[in-house]
Amino acid sequence: MKAYWVRAIVVLFLGMSLFHGGERGYAEPEQVLAWVGNMYPSGLSNNILSLGKSFTVYTQVYEPMVTNFSGRGENISCTLYWGEVDEFGGDWNHVHITPMSYSGDIGYNDEYGITITPETGLYEFTTRCSSQEPAQVRWQNEGNGRLVVSPLPDAPTDRRAIWLDARTIAWNQSAGAFYELHYATDGDLLVPVRYGSGIPLNLHQSLNWYSNRKFPYINGYDAWQLPRSITGQIPDILRSEVAIAAYDTNGKLMDSTGLQLQGILDDLYSYDGDLGVIYKDGAPTLKLWAPTAQSVVLRRFIDANPATKVEIEPMQFDPDTGVWSVQGDPSWDKQYYQYEVKVYTPTTRQIETNLVTDPYSVGLSTNSRLSQILDLDHDSSLKPDGWDSLEKPGFTVPEDIAIYEVHVRDFSRDDQSVPAQHRGTFKAFTYNGLNGNPQSDGMRHLMNLSQAGLTHLHLLPAFDFASVEEAVDARIDPNVRILSSFAPDAVQQQAIIGS
Repeated sequence: MKAYWVRAIVVLFLGMSLFHGGERGYAEPEQVLAWVGNMYPSGLSNNILSLGKSFTVYTQVYEPMVTNFSGRGENISCTLYWGEVDEFGGDWNHVHITPMSYSGDIGYNDEYGITITPETGLYEFTTRCSSQEPAQVRWQNEGNGRLVVSPLPDAPTDRRAIWLDARTIAWNQSAGAFYELHYATDGDLLVPVRYGSGIPLNLHQSLNWYSNRKFPYINGYDAWQLPRSITGQIPDILRSEVAIAAYDTNGKLMDSTGLQLQGILDDLYSYDGDLGVIYKDGAPTLKLWAPTAQSVVLRRFIDANPATKVEIEPMQFDPDTGVWSVQGDPSWDKQYYQYEVKVYTPTTRQIETNLVTDPYSVGLSTNSRLSQILDLDHDSSLKPDGWDSLEKPGFTVPEDIAIYEVHVRDFSRDDQSVPAQHRGTFKAFTYNGLNGNPQSDGMRHLMNLSQAGLTHLHLLPAFDFASVEEAVDARIDPNVRILSSFAPDAVQQQAIIGS
């Protein structure tokens, strides 16, 4: 933002001043105090204040043989000049002249301070000091400080509005006089405290249960309509931090909230095609639906070794579907990959670059560090014997189901009848006494339950369990014997597990 200072033409005989934004300091009379400066917050500083909070400004002054000594120098006074502006660097709408009080000595300087409590708005401020004998005036010359006073300096902190489609935003805030949409492509949005710098919104109608079949809960909301002229900007807005704001009759901020995007994303980027790894003629294509991402690249690895060199593959964005894709070749089969996604992240309010696995992964490396490129449909080496001819039992009488829930790891973790390397894994369920395999104690128990009427088994978690180390040599399991030596509710048990 361009820096502006306040100029003042001090007319000694008329006692009049003119305040205007500019790049120079104040004009000064020939006779001046020796020095005024060290304003804090400093000139050109940007400050944000919550409405109702106090703001203190300090300045220092030096006059030989006056401020050198302990205590306040005689015949010296300092003043804070501050005024509201429509924009930083613009004219001051009204000048507030507030006397400052002596607050102490800083070396050979006297320090003065004053605390103010401004209303919502944009302000610039500066200080000047004067002496009476002889009559001298000096302004601090580091430029004007800038102050934003906002009722919502951290907004948006929630998401109470819903972006329904390319023309409509629903929000249950009807107390404002003016409404705008704001966004910041780099994140860290500061919602303007004055109306006029955002995308204007017009009230279209009040909504009820039947206004939108997908979102019946918007009953009682108002529908705010975006101008057609900004339709082409919407994809960029969706990749940014975005908020809607309400302003009072004086054009000052009164409320703001973030937007839920599920409606507009469905409206612009509805997609029902394949995602993940798609094979054709032995070559994989990788697809990721990420319409809010600013960029996505594929990071490809020949194997899952953490030391393996990464190959960077650019991905193409389809503006009609929101899908990023890259075409591979047959050599990519069984290699590993992850996505590097640059995207606005609400938890940090910043544009972050995240390394993530594919949400449509069909295979993962140890501890889910990387996804794997696999062809489950056509690669026979990935299928158990009889997989393609297997038919699931019919599902005709759900009311007769008797379900048993089993944790995959807990089922066999302590089962001594299962080889140690297979305990706690899916492999433990293959010890069922069939096809030459021995029958484990756990599987024998399940067979007995089946004969007693059990019809279905629910395995969980069927996918990754993030808190469990998958590499056996890196895993530290608590000693059951030590645990059992303490009471079930003992602090010692929790300490051992937590460590």
